[in-house]
Amino acid sequence: MLGLTGGYLFSYPLAAAAAGLAFPTVVAGAARWRVLATAITAGLFGLAVIYTLGTAWLAFQMQLPAGEALAQGVLPFVAVDVAKVVLAALIAAAVPGLRDRYF
Repeated sequence: MLGLTGGYLFSYPLAAAAAGLAFPTVVAGAARWRVLATAITAGLFGLAVIYTLGTAWLAFQMQLPAGEALAQGVLPFVAVDVAKVVLAALIAAAVPGLRDRYF
């Protein structure tokens, strides 16, 4: 937890809480596009928490300026992480009964 990736690891529970709070309860039977858009937004909000805390810790540990920490700790992973958020949201919106039960 005190290594270079400690900030990212520490941020996961906080990101889950932030995404959960950012994801309002969607009325049962809501349009699939609304569930999808809300899930993507909440997922990206959680991802922003992970990137913010992780990059800050990385910059502190390696004594890097913010731009260099972003270049090393965020930019190589953005495309794949955003794709994972969208994929998870698509699955959540597509599974029958799931969105009515949990959203």
